[in-house]
Amino acid sequence: MSRDGISSAIEASRDELLDLGLRNPLLNYRTSRARGVEVVDELPVEVFRTLVREHRTMTFAAVPEDDTESEGNELLVQPGDEDGDDDGPAARHVDLQLQTNLTSTKLQSRLTKTERDARTFVEEQGVNVLYLALGMLHWFEADSSQTARKAPLVLVPVELERSNVREKFRLRYTEEDLGDNLSLRSKLGIEFAVELPVMLAQEDFNLGRYFDDVEDAVRSQPRWSVDRDAVMLGFFSFGKLLMYRDLDEENWPEGQGPSDHPVIWTLFDENSYERPNQLSEDEHLDTHLDLTEVRQVVDADSSQTLAILDVKSGRNLVIQGPPGTGKSQTITNVIAEAVGEGKTVLFVAEKMAALEVVKRRLDSVGLGDACLELHSRKTNKRAVLQELDRTMKLGAPRLQQAEDDLSVLIDTRDRLNEYSEAVNTPIGESGVTPYRAIGELVRLGPEAASLPRLDFEAMREWTGTDFRRRQERVEELQAQLAQSGVPRQNPFYGSARTVLIPTEKARIGEELRAARRATRVLRDSAAELAGALELSPPGTRSDVEVLCRAARRAVEAPRLEGVRLCSGEWQARPDDLRAPVTAGEAYSEVRARYDEVLIPEVWEQDLLEARQHLAAYGHNPLRFVWFAFPDYWSAHDRLTGLCRESLPDDLDQQLALVDAVLEVQRHRAFIHRFETLGADLFGTRWQGERSDWRVLSMLLEWIIELHREVVAGELPERLIDFLATEPALEELQQKITDAEGALLDHGSAVEKIAEELRLSEDVHSSLREQQLTAQESTFDAWDRHLDRLQSLVTYNQLSELCRREGLEGALRQAESWDQAGSKLVDAFRYTWFEGPVERAFRGRPALPRFDRDNHEDAAGRFRGLDKVVLEHNRARLAHLHWQKVPTAYEAGGQLGVLRREIQKKRRHLPIRQLTNRAGNAIQALKPVFMMSPLSIANFLEPGAAEFDLVVFDEASQVRPVEALGAITRGRQVVVVGDSKQLPPTSFFDRLTSAEEIDEDNLTADLESVLGLFAAQGVPERMLRWHYRSRHESLITVSNNEFYENRLVVFPSPDKGREDVGLVYHHLPDTIYDRGGTRSNPGEAKRVAEAVMEHARERPHLTLGVATFSVAQTQAIEDQLEILRRADPSRETFFTSHPYEPFFVKNLENVQGDERDAIFISVGYGRTATGSVPMSFGPLNQEGGERRLNVLITRARRVCEVFTNMTSDDVDLGRTNARGVRALKTFLRYAKDGKLDLPHPPGGEPDSPFEEA
Repeated sequence: MSRDGISSAIEASRDELLDLGLRNPLLNYRTSRARGVEVVDELPVEVFRTLVREHRTMTFAAVPEDDTESEGNELLVQPGDEDGDDDGPAARHVDLQLQTNLTSTKLQSRLTKTERDARTFVEEQGVNVLYLALGMLHWFEADSSQTARKAPLVLVPVELERSNVREKFRLRYTEEDLGDNLSLRSKLGIEFAVELPVMLAQEDFNLGRYFDDVEDAVRSQPRWSVDRDAVMLGFFSFGKLLMYRDLDEENWPEGQGPSDHPVIWTLFDENSYERPNQLSEDEHLDTHLDLTEVRQVVDADSSQTLAILDVKSGRNLVIQGPPGTGKSQTITNVIAEAVGEGKTVLFVAEKMAALEVVKRRLDSVGLGDACLELHSRKTNKRAVLQELDRTMKLGAPRLQQAEDDLSVLIDTRDRLNEYSEAVNTPIGESGVTPYRAIGELVRLGPEAASLPRLDFEAMREWTGTDFRRRQERVEELQAQLAQSGVPRQNPFYGSARTVLIPTEKARIGEELRAARRATRVLRDSAAELAGALELSPPGTRSDVEVLCRAARRAVEAPRLEGVRLCSGEWQARPDDLRAPVTAGEAYSEVRARYDEVLIPEVWEQDLLEARQHLAAYGHNPLRFVWFAFPDYWSAHDRLTGLCRESLPDDLDQQLALVDAVLEVQRHRAFIHRFETLGADLFGTRWQGERSDWRVLSMLLEWIIELHREVVAGELPERLIDFLATEPALEELQQKITDAEGALLDHGSAVEKIAEELRLSEDVHSSLREQQLTAQESTFDAWDRHLDRLQSLVTYNQLSELCRREGLEGALRQAESWDQAGSKLVDAFRYTWFEGPVERAFRGRPALPRFDRDNHEDAAGRFRGLDKVVLEHNRARLAHLHWQKVPTAYEAGGQLGVLRREIQKKRRHLPIRQLTNRAGNAIQALKPVFMMSPLSIANFLEPGAAEFDLVVFDEASQVRPVEALGAITRGRQVVVVGDSKQLPPTSFFDRLTSAEEIDEDNLTADLESVLGLFAAQGVPERMLRWHYRSRHESLITVSNNEFYENRLVVFPSPDKGREDVGLVYHHLPDTIYDRGGTRSNPGEAKRVAEAVMEHARERPHLTLGVATFSVAQTQAIEDQLEILRRADPSRETFFTSHPYEPFFVKNLENVQGDERDAIFISVGYGRTATGSVPMSFGPLNQEGGERRLNVLITRARRVCEVFTNMTSDDVDLGRTNARGVRALKTFLRYAKDGKLDLPHPPGGEPDSPFEEA
């Protein structure tokens, strides 16, 4: 946006301030029906002399009371008038009474309302708008107009006061500058070219002469006239016109006007950009705080400190401060930091209470001397000069060295932070802090230490989300176990089935019964077979298989006649027995090969020598010479004689013949060595060398294998004894067939069951090895308890999910631990929280080093040192301010102007001129100005004073156009408020207009400077720690309805006490007078009585009454006026709390106030007809919920609600206003203490200690 665009936007905003229409009482004064007083038969000149020149107070005189008017209102007449002289006062023009044409009752009513409204305006808007108008200009809009308008000429700022309700109201001049009718001056100059005379300084001002000058100025207007006798007490405000002029670019130095200001560019330029906050809400602040540079003077929580750091960094900032979160505390520290950096500050707030609470805080920390209050009643120029003179004469504050204390504080802080970080930093990926983990272990109780531990290693890498997800699985598992019992005790344990269709149960049952029958058949057939073999009946299927194998052995056995089968030699000497049989087989084989070549007698010959000669000479070429080798030829001839035919020519064949003879002779000799053993074991089957060695070999191996199988348990031991008896085995074959058939049927039935039940391999194997009688019982039990299969199927489903999540350890405990149905989750949680604690204690030295006593001692030292350092900061800042204060002895320049004004006795410069001519000197004395938007326009000339920092408080109530003047005077802007609280409204505009207040149209919400800053993306901070409420019920509804439960609320230590918290008073016997007074008189009386009771019983507690409407406010004040006059003994209560006085306010002007006790009077409700209209004034309008938020959060200790309604009377079907919905919630909570609260964001509390 260009500069011209910015200027156009500012001009459009200025037009909002200009009011030159006939609704402005400065141009068209009309007596109000309820407030203000018309003074009659008085001389304005004498009134001016008495009030202004002589500074005397005046009272009002009433006309004699009409008996009919006073009936029932005897206690609301002017005090003392009921006994007055009917002839009226004497010397009426020079006495101290102002004559009126009102009866005492009406006069008192008007004065009461006027005083209340005037006081309210000062408190809420920071300026006094109650003036005594002297003289009226009668003027006409046009020559053709027949209606004369009245405009006041001289405005004397006054206030109404009384010390108690039994005294008359007194009118006093406030000593502020006399008011010139600027609106009239502008109107006449613009539209009629009439220039009113300028009012002289107060000391030179002559009222009569001024009237003369006005008459001369308007002489060109024939019908216009000056009413020199007019005296009116009323409300007049020309502050907006001052603002209008203040924003005129022509009034500002070149380049310093509003359209040149960078912050205003930010607000009006849609493309502007502000750097975001650099520190997150979770930031560890101590790493960013250099305590040697910190100048905080009061305590600050983390959210406040973040805001302070942002301001120190020079950024413009929005500070959202919900009720009771320490806005004024934060502002105090922000101002202190600025003063410590040598900056000037403009603190701006419309509401006097907001300005005063910050001022009191600054006074309490020694910085009040740096502040100049220019608001409300603090704008008396004599008082301002006296304050400046006092500041110049300040003595040096006592300053002590803080370095040692600061060093110890830093060391102690670091030690505490080390432990805090160790105990509050999440461990690994778990997201669990040691603090949380230890709390969980403590909550589980000492008995949890004896619970079985799961495998923490499997959990080590879990995140908090992983744990919560898995805990849900364990909780489901525990719930299932609690219902169905430990899985191992389920008859179907071992089944892996995860689905069971209802129709399958019948089939499974039939197969179980078939398996049971097959088992019985197998047992019977096996018993019969065992009897035939003279063996014991088999117990298991394996035994049956062995039995069948033994029977097969028996029927397949070779002929065993004469064989000594029971001898242990078969098993003890198998190899020795194999040797002669092997030799016999070799003997038989050689004889079979050579018997046709050699003569039978050869096997008895000794051919060893012959073989030697053949081998020695058989290869010699000369062997054919007979006489040369006679031994060779002798051996040759002998061998030739032993052959049936001719001897082979080949020497090797000859040697083979001889070797065969020698081999047979050796085998025969070996066989003869076993002659006795062989005959003993084989009986007649043993025939020595003539034995049938093939048969013997087969018999031998069969017997050896039989013994081996018996020894190995593969065959029954008694089978050998049975076979040794040479039994008849002809009928055994059928029994074997029956048993083997039963085995097949049984195996098939068992496999079907295993398949149907999805039995695990272990359970399947165990089932196969089970005793047949037990197996039959198992099948029978499964059939009878088939309904329990479903619970195991459900468990299997959960088990599968648990395995996917790595919860095998939990499953192991679930399967057999008898307490798993009630303690499994505890065991799971104990393992999870114990593991990180052990890990943290090993890796964080501060944890095992922790000692409670030492830690508490360190914390106590830190608290003490922290307070000491705050005191040092306060003294340091006070000393810094004192150093920069110019002394009274310095002369020249602006300081000289200021000194001369201080020394004057009279004719002081108006404050606006003083700040213009000595602004820099004043800022040197008072670097902190405390003002309202109106007082800025009134007392600061454009360009006369610049500020490094501008701070707005209660900014949600400040219109942007009213803030522009303050913003233009600052380099950095901080906007403090709450967008959930009261927005700007037209409520106070109506007070100074010619129209009466219509409450139903008061809530046309306007944009605030807070909303404008936030909408333009200026960085925000939210104060989250709520301190105000001494009982959480006082903030619960607001926190839930408006702040999404983001406020940190401290639980009340005394919840059971009746004098704290939210109290509901149902008044069904009272009536809302909707068509008449628009109030509930009965409710008003009960509230007034409760106020008097409070004054008697709890006078030490401050009190405020808040209502939903102006009409209810007035009704309560009238009732209270009557009760206070009737019982003056309680008047001390109403004056005993100067900083927090008693008030009765409506929801439009209660923001910023807080009291120990608040009484809320709804006023609206059930009418005489019994109906409850869904019209609740401002609450029905848009933004009504923000008003309710303000109303219900004012109390520190107790909030008492008075109404003739209940929450059930609020029918949301007849209205969709959010304010009414919130009211219904509030009434329900006030009555029943019930509120549907969601879980706070983030899920679980930080630790079980908080839950406790």
